[in-house]
Amino acid sequence: MSYAAQPPVPHRITWHAFLGNMFGVFAPPVGIVYAMYHLWHRGFDWLYLALLIGMYLFSGLGVTIGWHRLFTHRAFKTPTWVRATLAIAGSMSVQGPLLWWCAQHRVHHQHSDTEGDPHSPHLHGGDGFLGTRTWAGSFTRTART
Repeated sequence: MSYAAQPPVPHRITWHAFLGNMFGVFAPPVGIVYAMYHLWHRGFDWLYLALLIGMYLFSGLGVTIGWHRLFTHRAFKTPTWVRATLAIAGSMSVQGPLLWWCAQHRVHHQHSDTEGDPHSPHLHGGDGFLGTRTWAGSFTRTART
Protein backbone atom coordinates (compact mmCIF):
# COMPACT_ATOMS: atom_id res chain seq x y z
CA MET A 1 0.00 0.00 0.00
CA SER A 2 1.37 3.39 -1.00
CA TYR A 3 0.86 6.50 1.12
CA ALA A 4 2.19 8.89 -1.52
CA ALA A 5 0.26 12.12 -1.89
CA GLN A 6 -2.46 11.80 -4.49
CA PRO A 7 -3.04 14.66 -6.93
CA PRO A 8 -6.15 16.72 -6.23
CA VAL A 9 -9.30 15.58 -8.00
CA PRO A 10 -10.45 18.44 -10.21
CA HIS A 11 -14.05 19.48 -9.73
CA ARG A 12 -16.40 19.61 -12.67
CA ILE A 13 -17.08 23.10 -13.88
CA THR A 14 -20.70 24.21 -13.85
CA TRP A 15 -22.45 25.26 -17.04
CA HIS A 16 -22.83 28.90 -15.96
CA ALA A 17 -19.15 29.06 -14.99
CA PHE A 18 -18.21 27.57 -18.36
CA LEU A 19 -20.25 30.22 -20.17
CA GLY A 20 -18.72 32.93 -18.00
CA ASN A 21 -15.24 31.65 -18.82
CA MET A 22 -15.95 31.56 -22.53
CA PHE A 23 -17.35 35.08 -22.41
CA GLY A 24 -14.32 36.32 -20.48
CA VAL A 25 -11.94 34.72 -22.97
CA PHE A 26 -13.66 35.48 -26.28
CA ALA A 27 -15.61 38.72 -25.73
CA PRO A 28 -12.59 41.08 -25.54
CA PRO A 29 -10.97 39.97 -28.83
CA VAL A 30 -14.35 39.91 -30.60
CA GLY A 31 -15.08 43.40 -29.26
CA ILE A 32 -11.73 44.69 -30.47
CA VAL A 33 -12.24 43.27 -33.98
CA TYR A 34 -15.79 44.67 -34.06
CA ALA A 35 -14.58 48.13 -33.03
CA MET A 36 -11.70 48.04 -35.53
CA TYR A 37 -14.11 47.13 -38.35
CA HIS A 38 -16.57 49.90 -37.54
CA LEU A 39 -13.92 52.54 -36.87
CA TRP A 40 -11.70 51.79 -39.87
CA HIS A 41 -10.68 55.11 -41.52
CA ARG A 42 -12.68 57.02 -38.88
CA GLY A 43 -10.21 56.88 -36.01
CA PHE A 44 -8.50 53.56 -36.67
CA ASP A 45 -6.23 52.57 -39.55
CA TRP A 46 -3.03 50.65 -40.37
CA LEU A 47 -0.87 52.77 -38.07
CA TYR A 48 -3.05 52.02 -35.03
CA LEU A 49 -3.30 48.35 -35.98
CA ALA A 50 0.50 48.16 -36.15
CA LEU A 51 0.80 49.93 -32.78
CA LEU A 52 -1.78 47.58 -31.24
CA ILE A 53 0.04 44.47 -32.45
CA GLY A 54 3.48 45.87 -31.61
CA MET A 55 2.57 46.89 -28.06
CA TYR A 56 0.75 43.60 -27.48
CA LEU A 57 3.86 41.67 -28.51
CA PHE A 58 6.17 43.99 -26.54
CA SER A 59 4.22 43.64 -23.27
CA GLY A 60 3.64 39.92 -23.84
CA LEU A 61 7.34 39.28 -24.33
CA GLY A 62 8.05 41.41 -21.28
CA VAL A 63 5.93 39.05 -19.16
CA THR A 64 6.95 35.73 -20.74
CA ILE A 65 10.65 36.36 -21.28
CA GLY A 66 11.29 39.07 -18.71
CA TRP A 67 9.06 38.57 -15.69
CA HIS A 68 8.69 34.80 -16.01
CA ARG A 69 11.98 33.42 -17.35
CA LEU A 70 14.45 36.18 -16.37
CA PHE A 71 13.17 37.55 -13.06
CA THR A 72 11.19 34.61 -11.60
CA HIS A 73 13.32 31.66 -12.70
CA ARG A 74 16.62 33.46 -13.33
CA ALA A 75 17.01 31.31 -16.44
CA PHE A 76 19.56 33.58 -18.14
CA LYS A 77 21.65 36.70 -17.62
CA THR A 78 21.44 39.93 -19.58
CA PRO A 79 22.94 43.41 -19.54
CA THR A 80 21.25 45.93 -17.26
CA TRP A 81 19.57 47.79 -20.12
CA VAL A 82 17.89 44.56 -21.34
CA ARG A 83 16.68 43.79 -17.80
CA ALA A 84 15.24 47.30 -17.51
CA THR A 85 13.55 47.06 -20.93
CA LEU A 86 11.98 43.69 -20.10
CA ALA A 87 10.83 44.98 -16.68
CA ILE A 88 9.16 48.00 -18.31
CA ALA A 89 7.62 45.85 -21.07
CA GLY A 90 6.16 43.45 -18.50
CA SER A 91 4.83 46.36 -16.44
CA MET A 92 2.83 47.46 -19.47
CA SER A 93 0.70 44.30 -19.08
CA VAL A 94 -0.76 45.76 -15.84
CA GLN A 95 -0.36 42.56 -13.80
CA GLY A 96 0.83 44.23 -10.63
CA PRO A 97 4.31 45.06 -9.30
CA LEU A 98 7.22 43.00 -10.63
CA LEU A 99 8.46 41.73 -7.26
CA TRP A 100 4.95 40.71 -6.16
CA TRP A 101 4.35 38.93 -9.51
CA CYS A 102 7.61 36.98 -9.21
CA ALA A 103 6.90 36.02 -5.60
CA GLN A 104 3.40 34.79 -6.46
CA HIS A 105 4.69 32.84 -9.43
CA ARG A 106 7.40 31.15 -7.36
CA VAL A 107 4.78 30.14 -4.82
CA HIS A 108 2.65 28.82 -7.68
CA HIS A 109 5.49 26.60 -8.93
CA GLN A 110 6.26 25.45 -5.40
CA HIS A 111 2.65 24.38 -4.75
CA SER A 112 1.20 23.69 -8.23
CA ASP A 113 -2.42 22.54 -7.92
CA THR A 114 -2.07 21.83 -4.21
CA GLU A 115 -3.04 23.81 -1.14
CA GLY A 116 -0.99 26.99 -1.15
CA ASP A 117 -1.11 27.57 -4.93
CA PRO A 118 -2.21 31.21 -5.30
CA HIS A 119 -3.89 30.66 -8.67
CA SER A 120 -4.87 27.05 -9.13
CA PRO A 121 -8.04 26.45 -11.16
CA HIS A 122 -8.79 23.51 -8.83
CA LEU A 123 -8.65 25.37 -5.52
CA HIS A 124 -10.08 28.51 -3.89
CA GLY A 125 -13.50 27.88 -5.44
CA GLY A 126 -11.99 28.86 -8.77
CA ASP A 127 -13.99 28.00 -11.82
CA GLY A 128 -11.34 27.60 -14.49
CA PHE A 129 -10.05 30.76 -16.11
CA LEU A 130 -12.05 33.23 -14.02
CA GLY A 131 -11.06 31.51 -10.80
CA THR A 132 -7.36 31.84 -11.58
CA ARG A 133 -7.24 35.54 -12.40
CA THR A 134 -5.60 37.95 -10.02
CA TRP A 135 -6.78 41.41 -10.98
CA ALA A 136 -4.71 44.56 -10.69
CA GLY A 137 -5.04 46.06 -7.24
CA SER A 138 -5.76 42.77 -5.55
CA PHE A 139 -2.19 42.19 -4.40
CA THR A 140 -1.55 42.44 -0.70
CA ARG A 141 1.53 43.44 1.18
CA THR A 142 2.52 41.53 4.27
CA ALA A 143 4.48 43.03 7.12
CA ARG A 144 8.05 41.86 7.51
CA THR A 145 8.75 40.00 10.72
